[in-house]
Amino acid sequence: MESFVPAADEVWRLQRGGDEECLFFQRAVNGGKVITDNRTRQGIYVMSPSGKTLARVNSLDAEK
Repeated sequence: MESFVPAADEVWRLQRGGDEECLFFQRAVNGGKVITDNRTRQGIYVMSPSGKTLARVNSLDAEK
């Protein structure tokens, strides 16, 4: 896949920050809303360039 770009980032900043990158992440993983609670969104996300979440896993279960 020539158009697939893997990326990793530190989730604490993404969950709590207010810059455009953080707000993009928050809306993408929180149903279009900015994160206002302290629960973690650490996980694996597959997203389209437009920000649509295509697949995700956020679980303590290693089998998932």
